[in-house]
Amino acid sequence: MVADSDLACDSMDYGKRIPKLAKLSPDGWFQMAIQLAYYRIHQKFVLTYESATTRMFYKGRTETIRPVSEFSCKFARLFDDPNAKDEDKKDALKKAIGYQEQYKLESMRGLAIDRHLFGLYLIAKGLNVKPFPRLFEHMSWCLPFTLSTSQTPTKLTKYYKFEGSAQLGGFGTVADNGYGVSYIVRGEDNINFSVHSRKSCSATDSSNMLEQIRKALNDMRELYDL
Repeated sequence: MVADSDLACDSMDYGKRIPKLAKLSPDGWFQMAIQLAYYRIHQKFVLTYESATTRMFYKGRTETIRPVSEFSCKFARLFDDPNAKDEDKKDALKKAIGYQEQYKLESMRGLAIDRHLFGLYLIAKGLNVKPFPRLFEHMSWCLPFTLSTSQTPTKLTKYYKFEGSAQLGGFGTVADNGYGVSYIVRGEDNINFSVHSRKSCSATDSSNMLEQIRKALNDMRELYDL
């Protein structure tokens, strides 16, 4: 497994300040940059996982945010369209981030679908329900998250200091033909990315994905003249 790991990491002088100046959610901004980067490489959209915390619940852990939407797809397609107006690109980005932000808030409140469905699946398996619910035998239930993403939080207590905060995190890709993309936002002007894929997959390249994320972020900043 280690020998098959293709890992690329980098630190960028690019933090929360840019999306905040654009009056948009920083996390949504970074998620859309990942979507744009993937689309530029592969010319398609894939099932994407982003983790949400459910710490407001007793023993709560995580829930799934699904950042891909009709709005994120429109944004990615529109961004490199030479005939598209900048205002239309901004509007598409705003709507894509708005959808992702709303989904994130609902996930944190326990209103998303993945953990709920997984719980029902475990109950059905554990009780040996007959007939087994058809939903859990459908191919859509087995679709892998080709893009697995997560922001690693750093500022958890009042004792947080930038100098001593975590600088890098990461995880492996879930799908053999996918990417694991981890990012840590370290303040207003710094973000660190790690991208993992498999060397055995000819369709993926972690260094290229990382470079395309960087390009997407810079292109989005230029869109707003920031």
